Amino acid sequence: MGIEFEERDITQNDAWLDELMELGSQATPTTVIVWGEGREVITGFDKNKLTALLVEG
Repeated sequence: MGIEFEERDITQNDAWLDELMELGSQATPTTVIVWGEGREVITGFDKNKLTALLVEG
């Protein structure tokens, strides 16, 4: 069992950059975790927050 993800290089697609800015982020990495009706946006690499959401979820 793995975690489904999509990698987006904002230098290759202006629409992805626009989407990033709509999320309120101007930095990479920005991770968007979606589950059921919920969504969490994490800007930067926050190992503790990622672990809490993905492993302990």
